[in-house]
Amino acid sequence: MFHDTGVREGVAIVQLATSRVFHVRKNLDTALRQFRSPYSDVNVWVDALCINQRDNIEKKTQVSRMNEIYSEAEEVVVWLGEGNTETRKTFKLLRSILNLQELDKLIKDTNKYEQWMLIVKLMRLPWFTRRWVIQELALAKKATVQWGPERMLWKDFADAIALFMTRHDEIKAYLEKPKTFSDKQDHDAHLGLIEPQALGANTLVDATTNLFRRSDDGKRIQDRLVDLEVLVSSMFLAFEASEPRDTIYAVLSLAKDTMPRPKS
Repeated sequence: MFHDTGVREGVAIVQLATSRVFHVRKNLDTALRQFRSPYSDVNVWVDALCINQRDNIEKKTQVSRMNEIYSEAEEVVVWLGEGNTETRKTFKLLRSILNLQELDKLIKDTNKYEQWMLIVKLMRLPWFTRRWVIQELALAKKATVQWGPERMLWKDFADAIALFMTRHDEIKAYLEKPKTFSDKQDHDAHLGLIEPQALGANTLVDATTNLFRRSDDGKRIQDRLVDLEVLVSSMFLAFEASEPRDTIYAVLSLAKDTMPRPKS
């Protein structure tokens, strides 16, 4: 599971099967409670619990194994948070966008300001700007986006975002019309928020689409297309890293000049 470690609202207590007790951020506690099943055990790997965060040597060792950890996982779950009253409507709209005829209807409807802003708000969530997420999504055999109780395959999520962006100019022109805002201050506050570079999900979908080619079954990277130097420089401004070294480690396994060549 990969979650937004930047969320700092509250602390909760988690007890492992070994009886060890950990204090974790509320965001992680909510995720673990959402994932558990009343019928069977659910095995979850979470860096905050599975890596000794006080041991720099262990952390360094585990960072070098991220390629193995995420590529061997049966499923990688992207946890966006516990969600809100708009979560269900947002995911319903994403699923509608996947239907091209439905998308055309939505575009023609002049009373969809609230709905389009749901997508904009989702695309601007901090999770999408974290540098490590590129590698985790790239290496995953299967990736799922989860926001509260709502789940969606990353592939479908990425397709919905890409389709949204094909009509971005039309949607942007509509959202920036003053008549769609209650007052001028509200209008001015939203200007620039829907530019492509301000939509983190769009940047992430572009990155995971253009940096490599997947195998026919979609479960592994078949060809890496970009050198490490280009990766690091192109991702420097678009994505955030908590530590300077993460600028390189977060994309190391995605570069075509850092992986061993297959034997002939």
